[in-house]
Amino acid sequence: MRTIDELGMSVIYPGGATGYVKLDQVSDKVTDLMSNDQAVELEKMYTVGETVLTSLSVKRKKSKLHLSLKPKFINANLRVDKLCKGQNLAGTVTSEEDTGFIIDLGLKESKGFISSENAEGKNLMLGKTSIFYVEDILLDGRQIVLSAECAAPLSKLSDIDSLLPGALVDFEIKQKNRQGFGGKVFDFNATMHHSQAADPCACAENEEESTQARVIYVDHEFKRICLA
Repeated sequence: MRTIDELGMSVIYPGGATGYVKLDQVSDKVTDLMSNDQAVELEKMYTVGETVLTSLSVKRKKSKLHLSLKPKFINANLRVDKLCKGQNLAGTVTSEEDTGFIIDLGLKESKGFISSENAEGKNLMLGKTSIFYVEDILLDGRQIVLSAECAAPLSKLSDIDSLLPGALVDFEIKQKNRQGFGGKVFDFNATMHHSQAADPCACAENEEESTQARVIYVDHEFKRICLA
């Protein structure tokens, strides 16, 4: 998150591209609140520097991206039967209950729930769309138990289409070159550019070993993953 104002938010991507999220693209719940003349204060929902998942809404000239945070777009390719523990996904807070929060994941017949204990320290507000992590799947996928933090890298991946940017994974480095590093994430080819490595020298020393990294892009057509 780069800037926040009353009309929306600007974001910046790891590669330097920028985009804008209009207020009505934060969540369907925010749209409902606005239609009922209820105030929505983005400055209280989000903070500069906070990480969010986005979906491209439309591309304007001069490479300006108009974006959406709505889970129904971001999670559109996810299948509940393919989700694994620790996977990240987008979710919108739709209500607060006695023991936690109900989360809209944009998935038909599936709702998310995060307990008050697991949500401790996370600024969850009605209408806010945030990143959550799968902790358990109950009732044949009708309820997905969520957590606010990822404690460990993904231990398995059922399908590359279920992998979203921001996921924490183990990167098995196989080679290095002028551009960066090549290797594997599970059985899929993965690359990390030098500019995205927190410590390029350390990564170079770990060739033929494994390091933790975050997914920044998934090429679904060619089954490739870009990391940071």
